[in-house]
Amino acid sequence: MVELTTGAVERLANNLSIAEPILQIVSSPNADKKNELQAFKIYLSDGNWGIQCIVAKERLPPINTTNMKKFSILKLTQFETGMYEGKVAIIIYDFETVLVDCNAQIGQPKKYATGTAATSVPAANKAPPQQEIPRRSNSGAGMPPNSAPSPFNASAALPMDFASEFNKLPLAPNGQVQTQPIASLTPYSHSKWCIKARITVRSDIKTFVQKSSGGQGRLLSCDILDEEGGETRIVCFNQVLDKFEPILHKGGIYYIHKGSIKTPQNKRFCRFDNEITLELDSVIVPVNEDSSTSSDPSMQSSIPKMKWDFIDNIANIEQVRVDVNIDVVGIVIEINEPQQITLRQRNVQTYKRSITIVDDSQRKIEITFWGNQATDINNTQPTNPNSAVFIKFGDSLSMRNVRVGEFQGKNLTINNTSYMEINDQENRRCVELREWWEREGKNIYRTFEGIRGTSGAYGGGFGGKKLRCTFMQAISEGAGTNTNQPDYFSIIASPMIFQRENMFYSACPNEKCGKKVDGNHCQACQQEVTPTVRFIVNLLLCDPTGAAWIHLFSNNAEQLFKMKAPDMFQLEKEQPEVFEKVRNDILLKPKLWRVKASVDSYQDQMKTRYTCIGLDNILYAKESREFLSEITEYLTDEEKERNGIISLPPNEAPDAMNASTSTPGRFEDIKSPNMGGFQNQRF
Repeated sequence: MVELTTGAVERLANNLSIAEPILQIVSSPNADKKNELQAFKIYLSDGNWGIQCIVAKERLPPINTTNMKKFSILKLTQFETGMYEGKVAIIIYDFETVLVDCNAQIGQPKKYATGTAATSVPAANKAPPQQEIPRRSNSGAGMPPNSAPSPFNASAALPMDFASEFNKLPLAPNGQVQTQPIASLTPYSHSKWCIKARITVRSDIKTFVQKSSGGQGRLLSCDILDEEGGETRIVCFNQVLDKFEPILHKGGIYYIHKGSIKTPQNKRFCRFDNEITLELDSVIVPVNEDSSTSSDPSMQSSIPKMKWDFIDNIANIEQVRVDVNIDVVGIVIEINEPQQITLRQRNVQTYKRSITIVDDSQRKIEITFWGNQATDINNTQPTNPNSAVFIKFGDSLSMRNVRVGEFQGKNLTINNTSYMEINDQENRRCVELREWWEREGKNIYRTFEGIRGTSGAYGGGFGGKKLRCTFMQAISEGAGTNTNQPDYFSIIASPMIFQRENMFYSACPNEKCGKKVDGNHCQACQQEVTPTVRFIVNLLLCDPTGAAWIHLFSNNAEQLFKMKAPDMFQLEKEQPEVFEKVRNDILLKPKLWRVKASVDSYQDQMKTRYTCIGLDNILYAKESREFLSEITEYLTDEEKERNGIISLPPNEAPDAMNASTSTPGRFEDIKSPNMGGFQNQRF
């Protein structure tokens, strides 16, 4: 009989060191219905105590009933103690299945709360106090945070407000601030996290209309960088903005403690893996810049001023899809005067100015500046004295976080978080371009061409075109990130789980309306109606490369369940067991899905929404022909002739002519006398 690790739950809950604990699942794995991070919730027990656990989304595709179900016994090999919904939780990154089919619960575990099991583990087995550290385990071993010495010799070195705030930071017994790298932060990180970072980019304060109240909201964001090169963004709204805006300055170094860590749903608006939303109880303490000149090496700041991730050269921008943010550097060859234009969508007037740069790839590209950023260039009386910028012909211009656009060829546009550096002598790439410019560039730049637009399959995101892909391709290529138009693709995938219990809603019976109604009044039609029942289904679709939640409505859901919504609704009320069988029968059965990916806004956050617009059974013979056709593209004509390969295009295949009524076909008369290829194929 497998023995569970006694006292493991208490150690895990209190951040005590423990190596590869063996625990039992005492609840069925469920999908996280509230959180958008695509994770599974389980409840693990050591026989005495139980605690909630989250299986991170990196492990989502491999999880199934063959390696994780109720009463299964797991060995945790990579994990972290964090917070979930305000409670302590164990974040599982990797595990090994010790025993899948265990038919009974071991012990009578109780729900663990901090402090309830203080005597459940023998004192001899408890870790010493200095091991109580936030960690992300790697093969069961903890990773201690960085202990940064305080740059203040006494509270007098700070204003009183900062001195009191400093005492709220997580401090070691010797008074040092305990920090961790930005790269170690996750949405499930423990609330005691603290980072030390420099502000590299500070945006202007933006205003927006709050959907909840209709009032005006304000937003400030700052990109930050730590000494290990990790980057993220801090964001503050309204009252929080009023609290922190006066102390947040570009180039300043700060301790940052507490805040809501989220994963950006749309890389177009945030290029980092995580984003921190500051709250009223967040703690920000400036680091005394004078400490960087101290003779004590430990007191000197090693955080760089900026981290650049330049694209190799301007010519490579041709391969970058639209709406992606990049870093670029080049030599200025043209500076246009600002032009006043009217934005049609908002009917407001603003200014734009374009600057053209070149590099040693012998290509050029235009960068567009907007508003005050356009008028402040080469302006002796700028709107903000600190924002005056002077650029001249032949200067090297480094641009961070500029967006790739396309209009009569590729171009670049600055945004609220863009940053520029002129004649940066500390950057090796800038020095190389300066040498190239003086050597030959200034004599030949007039012959350089611009960057052509993408006429291929992708364009902006997927370019609105329909194509076959996998989830990995759809996400990496940016399907559903173009705000101007949705993207469409088809995919072979299997439904895994349902996200919500309720699959129905009361709708207006008018086919042209179909909106949700409360009672008998349709707000959209402004009339009394007799509501009808319609489907609203959220499914997790998985293929071998990834997974995504997809929404199904009306006809597509009825096609999936092979039942009308009112009938399915009645079945749920009258025969729940039959209803569950009908619902679960569609799981783990692959189909060909046609999907629309579009940008959606939820709680002022931009994310990609996937909606099913059609589904079909898989025609395996047709799919096989398409695979074989793709394979033959890698063969030379000589190899095809030697192997006698003759294949018809997929759309000429017999079962492709009537896809809606045909049944999966089979290969006929395929002979393969050797491993060199297929011969005498007839499809």
